[in-house]
Amino acid sequence: MIRTVLLCLPLLAVPFPARAEAKAEPIDFYFVDSGTAPGPAVLWLAVQSTAHYSCANYRLPVTAKVSGQTISVQIGPVAKPDGGLCATAMGPARGEAAVGKLPAGSYRLQITQGRAVDSYTLTIGEETTALAPQQGRFSTSSSQIVYRVAEQAAHVSCVFGLDARCRGRAQAGAPTCESFFSDPALAELKPLPARPGPYSQSWFNSDGRRYAAPAFSALRPIVLADRYRDPERCLVLTVHAGGGESVSNLR
Repeated sequence: MIRTVLLCLPLLAVPFPARAEAKAEPIDFYFVDSGTAPGPAVLWLAVQSTAHYSCANYRLPVTAKVSGQTISVQIGPVAKPDGGLCATAMGPARGEAAVGKLPAGSYRLQITQGRAVDSYTLTIGEETTALAPQQGRFSTSSSQIVYRVAEQAAHVSCVFGLDARCRGRAQAGAPTCESFFSDPALAELKPLPARPGPYSQSWFNSDGRRYAAPAFSALRPIVLADRYRDPERCLVLTVHAGGGESVSNLR
């Protein structure tokens, strides 16, 4: 008779490694307010990673929703470029989202990335949109105050080509940015004082000049005048108005 002896060994519980929580991507963000003062803000949000990636067109998915006095922003993980085409230069991952139209007041801005949550207070006033951090773990803002554009104010940007063909035209007396801004018709317009911060998405150009109302109606015929029309695109003039109107000498 063969006796079978079963040896019972204690089961060894070997835990699987805990799934590490994805670390929040450090990001920087800013708002653009394209609304006119006085009036509601029209906000657009731009976000970018502080780290640089091997492709300059990596994406940072961003969504924004407004519920009452709370603005909720959700940031997803960094994604590779659409279509798999990699821009040759290195750069941060970028994303953007429309927040929408908001009346003046105080709002709670909540930015969520994974399980990390940062919070800010966003105050929309008649002339400025101001941001105050409350709790920050992974985010910073490159613009604490955004100055709002006055209704019917206008901004003129001018770019003159630097290639040999354009330099030759300049030597022959063709209009340049310097000659445009010295036009006597512009001297009659009231300039707006320079203020820090962006006015709207199209007002970042530091080489331009800002004029007070009713500058747009006066600038439009100047920009479109025959002497400034330039089909060869050496001289590029653009006028942006606070109400969203724009005109260029290339049209």
